[in-house]
Amino acid sequence: VEDILWAFFLTYFIIMFYEYFLDNREDDKEVISRKTMFLGMFFLSVLLVFLLVHFFAPQLLFIPYFYLLFGTSFILLPLVIEFFRRPNLIGKTFIVGSYFFVLSLAYEIVALKLNWWNFPGDQFIGWVSIFGQSFPFEEFFFYIVLLAMSCVSYYEFFAGDEA
Repeated sequence: VEDILWAFFLTYFIIMFYEYFLDNREDDKEVISRKTMFLGMFFLSVLLVFLLVHFFAPQLLFIPYFYLLFGTSFILLPLVIEFFRRPNLIGKTFIVGSYFFVLSLAYEIVALKLNWWNFPGDQFIGWVSIFGQSFPFEEFFFYIVLLAMSCVSYYEFFAGDEA
């Protein structure tokens, strides 16, 4: 449960950081757009399906190289597509990404040091060791380096100027 809450609040923090410091729109909309409602319903549906599978058929959740597949499909690919669609976002997303890179890396190292989580198994493409803590390359690349930038690209696609 805490992972779901953490994901929600981290995403909210990233979007609020972007909105406050970097999004220069004068005409902020108060109404939630259709695309944003679709995104919210999509994520709620995915969460519901995940919870149902988790409780009734957990064996279906054992997907080889899940971090790599999920990260490429839902973090890297949408980010690259949005960069090609709107190259003016690249600078802003790198600023957000730089801030959250430092924050996320520090959080990851502290969490590993305090044994809040670990990475059992061997279905990772490689390992990164920083300050005596080791974690999968996928965790570093997709969640520490790219996640904040990807959140901004999703936000701009679903709720930005074109929404």
